[in-house]
Amino acid sequence: MSTINTTSAAAAADSPDNATLSEALRLAELGFYVFPCKPGAKIPLTKNGFKSATCDPDQIRAWWTRCPDANLAVATEGFLALDIDGAENPYLADEARAASVSAFPQSRTPRGGRHFLMAQPVGRPVRNSAGQLAEHVDIRANGGYIVVAPSVVGGKAYQWETPLLIGADSLPPMPDWLEAALDSLKSGKRKRRGGPIPEGRRNSELTSRAGRMRRAGLDESQIAEQILQMNRAECQPPLEEEEVRKIAASTMRYESDAAAATARIIVAPDEARVTDEALAAMVADPDIYSRGTRLVRVVRAGLGSKSLQGGLVITDLPIASLREKMSRRIEFVKIGPEGEVIVVHPPDWCVKQADSRAQWPEFRELVAISDVPVLRPDGSVHQSAGYDPVTGVLYAPTCEFPLVPDSPTVDDVIEATTHMVELVCDFRFVEPCHRSAFFAALLSVVGRFAFDGPAPMFVFDANVRGAGKTLLAFVAATIAIGPGVGTSGYVESDEEMRKQITSKLIEGHRLVILDNLPGRVGCPSLDRVLTTTTWTDRILGKSESATLPATAVWFATGNNVVLMADTARRVVPIRIEVLDENPEDRAGFKHPDLLRFVRENRATLLCACLTWLSAYIRVGKPSLGLQPFGSFEGWSDTVRSAVVHAGFEDPCAGRAQLAEDSDRARDELFGVLDGLRKFDPRDRGIVVADMLASLYSTSTEAPDDLTVRLRAAIEAAVGSRPGQAPTARQVGNFFRANRKRVVAGMHLDNDSSEKSSRGTVWHVRRNEVPPV
Repeated sequence: MSTINTTSAAAAADSPDNATLSEALRLAELGFYVFPCKPGAKIPLTKNGFKSATCDPDQIRAWWTRCPDANLAVATEGFLALDIDGAENPYLADEARAASVSAFPQSRTPRGGRHFLMAQPVGRPVRNSAGQLAEHVDIRANGGYIVVAPSVVGGKAYQWETPLLIGADSLPPMPDWLEAALDSLKSGKRKRRGGPIPEGRRNSELTSRAGRMRRAGLDESQIAEQILQMNRAECQPPLEEEEVRKIAASTMRYESDAAAATARIIVAPDEARVTDEALAAMVADPDIYSRGTRLVRVVRAGLGSKSLQGGLVITDLPIASLREKMSRRIEFVKIGPEGEVIVVHPPDWCVKQADSRAQWPEFRELVAISDVPVLRPDGSVHQSAGYDPVTGVLYAPTCEFPLVPDSPTVDDVIEATTHMVELVCDFRFVEPCHRSAFFAALLSVVGRFAFDGPAPMFVFDANVRGAGKTLLAFVAATIAIGPGVGTSGYVESDEEMRKQITSKLIEGHRLVILDNLPGRVGCPSLDRVLTTTTWTDRILGKSESATLPATAVWFATGNNVVLMADTARRVVPIRIEVLDENPEDRAGFKHPDLLRFVRENRATLLCACLTWLSAYIRVGKPSLGLQPFGSFEGWSDTVRSAVVHAGFEDPCAGRAQLAEDSDRARDELFGVLDGLRKFDPRDRGIVVADMLASLYSTSTEAPDDLTVRLRAAIEAAVGSRPGQAPTARQVGNFFRANRKRVVAGMHLDNDSSEKSSRGTVWHVRRNEVPPV
């Protein structure tokens, strides 16, 4: 409903001449729930129809301030209105009946009909009905409403013939004859006209039934379908189809008594049609989206949640919520034998069928939620709050962002990159390519929906704790996602990692940070999510699977991270090194509180990222001849190339060293395992301190070949100088970091029940099924 914020409207509403507002306030004071209808009509002005009815005088004044000419309606909740249509209606021709309601509050309608107001029987609520008591006699009760004086319809006004001067809880009780008639209807004792409809009555009977359906809110096609069935089944002989359709069309000149905003669906045995119509009606619900094979909604996360994107998360739409939404948006009805329209609950089978469709082409596909403007594949930026049909992203801003220029210039890009360079000036990147990799990590999250295919994982690696790797990751996350970004731990179990991935994707996270990685990282589930854009997995706690967009960007942080070979090829490293003895004590930074600086300047920094990427896309993404990056072509052609095009090093230049390190680590572990197996051929167990004492004996005898080879393997693995004995702690840490890592069918393990006064007892185990 449009809002009218004009002085004249407010004056008209507050004017003592506004009789409708005065009457609305009077009825509300008596305890009646009122609401406005469209001027000159019986159609509610409020979005939720009679469900918006209230006794609140401030709300009532607000309604009539917006629309001073609105008609007045009363929701018939807790009482009943006997609605008799037409001045000549014979329903009260019986003098005893007429006398029993003569003193009731009574309203005359513009067409000469009458509304008699009375109390409902205690403990026996009455439902609405149309034409069930008699021709053109309806009941308005719970879930209904009536239009009252001084409303005007068709140029004529409603009038109180017997004034309404008492509250809803003081209305006179329903007369016995009416209560008995309603009981008869409820128990099914009312008799239908018997036999077929003969010539001479066919047209009038079908017209009467069609009129009931129209007053109940059915449209022309629904009415035509119903009376065509009645014509074929009851009329002898049936009328021509064209004549029946004319009857349906003729009813459309009458206004419906029901709210126009509610869809009406006729429940019948053709279940597929009912479910199709229900889903078609639900498409207009602004809170329902599709995501993969599920219907979903967006909710605000609870207090203390580590949710991203402004506190909003994506959740499955529970079937109970789907039913509730159907009941709000759809009126399900059944057609009685004489055309009476009976309102029913949403059928269980309809709700379940709708929930289990698994394909939702009519609904908006929700890929993600973003609280920042969304970059599109053509370089344009979605900057207005709301759903973006191009990317499938819901933009829900939590602060105001400057507008990104439609056609960024070279100067715009220079300014944007200057911001980025200045931002990280205090970090000690090992090589220029690692700074470029940070820019690529940030741009990957900001521009995730501007390219097809997956994005690589960015590993923020450092030589020691306190070097700033986690801070650097949070700088990127705060700009792209917002403050308060949470982290997740890396789990070595592939099963647990799979569950964690599924959970993150279900909630629609755009960025996942795996913090404080252990010495070695890699598992099949992580490898899989990094090279796909669609993830299918079983939903935790349910016996069903979900297929989800896998568009999250993955960050990871750690010290001297070693990656499994399959994971390493999916990673872009960001390496920083600090050689200070106490890195955390460093001072003299340009931005002493960097995260505070980022939070205060987030809008400017985010706009700079969008400008940088948009500019490169707008000039046509010229080819730069970069070495291909398998599985990540879309990312490489957009984000990686945008960084290089701006004059920076290739973000992927550090990957060669990463791959070399990953392969070397495997070889080093193999050397240690092979040497340990020969050192302890009977598998009695190895204690690190005892082993080192044996390998580095002070004996003057030359060491044998096995000792020399095992010494060299251990020294290379733990990083000690050649020929210098490593400490027991160094070797123990290496053993623990590589526990159960399989190389050539062997792995290190220990048994907590096996005790030794000199330390943990280690064994080299062979896998029962060696790897192929």
